[in-house]
Amino acid sequence: MLIVVTLFTVQRPAAEDDFVGTIREGSWKRLARNVVPDFLGTTLLRHQKGAPRRLFLCLDFWTSFDACSRAFRSREVQNFFDVRRQLAVSCLELGAFAFTLAPDFGPSPRLSVH
Repeated sequence: MLIVVTLFTVQRPAAEDDFVGTIREGSWKRLARNVVPDFLGTTLLRHQKGAPRRLFLCLDFWTSFDACSRAFRSREVQNFFDVRRQLAVSCLELGAFAFTLAPDFGPSPRLSVH
């Protein structure tokens, strides 16, 4: 499994609502289900302390590095990821991280957008 980690900053409260809504309920979720089968889901974490209240850590789960690489060669998938970049003031991709599930966890579960 591969996790692509991205840090987003959203400037205004209204933009924050759009950002969170798009990822959790909007076009993001529909496209993920229908177009990108190797994309397992997204987890969105909101910063809780201090001044940058509109700081988000986004974890995108993929079946593998190869699947992610293939998907990113598609213009449709690029547009898919551009949607949330456009809603943010800044975006910093921290990188792609791989991990293997422990044997006692069994098969990799399908993740939903949270």
